[in-house]
This record gives sequence, structure tokens and C-alpha cells, in this order.
Amino acid sequence: MLKQQMDRTFGGPTVSGRARKSAQSGWFGGARETNLCCSMCSRVFPNGRHRNVDGAECCPYADCEGLVRDAADWSSIRREHPNYPALPWLGIQYPLHPPVQKITA
Repeated sequence: MLKQQMDRTFGGPTVSGRARKSAQSGWFGGARETNLCCSMCSRVFPNGRHRNVDGAECCPYADCEGLVRDAADWSSIRREHPNYPALPWLGIQYPLHPPVQKITA
């Protein structure tokens, strides 16, 4: 995907940086996760893509304040939600927690 397409998808300018290591990759390498899922907005983005906000690497979606360091590896999300796709769509919210049920008396 071209940078212009990425920026349009995320709603503003983004930066392509170094991909974050997976928590399971260990000290000496291992595969880097292809996609990360923001813990704040529950949307997926390519590992290494972010916005720079006051020196912090933030979720690439312009309407989100989440930090990249708090994002989860997509593979770990899929372990908890096996019905989610192996290749997630950008811009789609994938709920990380079950919806809160309102209790009425």
C-alpha cells in the first residue's frame, strides 16, 4: 500500500518506522508480528506504522490517542478470538472485550 493510501486510511500523516518485536520472539530475533491491534481503539495497523505526537509513537489512526507500545500482537488477539480473520482489515474495530451488558431491575 502506498504512503498516500495509508495516510488516507488512517485519517492523517503517518510514519513508517522499525517494526516492534513480538513478545514471543525472545532476545535473539524471531519473527516480527505483521499486524498490531491498538488497545485503545481496537483497530489493526501494520507493525512499524505510527504517528509522532510530541515525541511519542502513537496509534496511526488520527482519532485515537493510544500508544504503539500498548498495542497487542494480532496473533495473541486471535488466540483469544479465533473467529477473527488471519489477515485483518484496516479501519475495522475488532472488540477486545465482550460488550458490557446492562442489568435492569
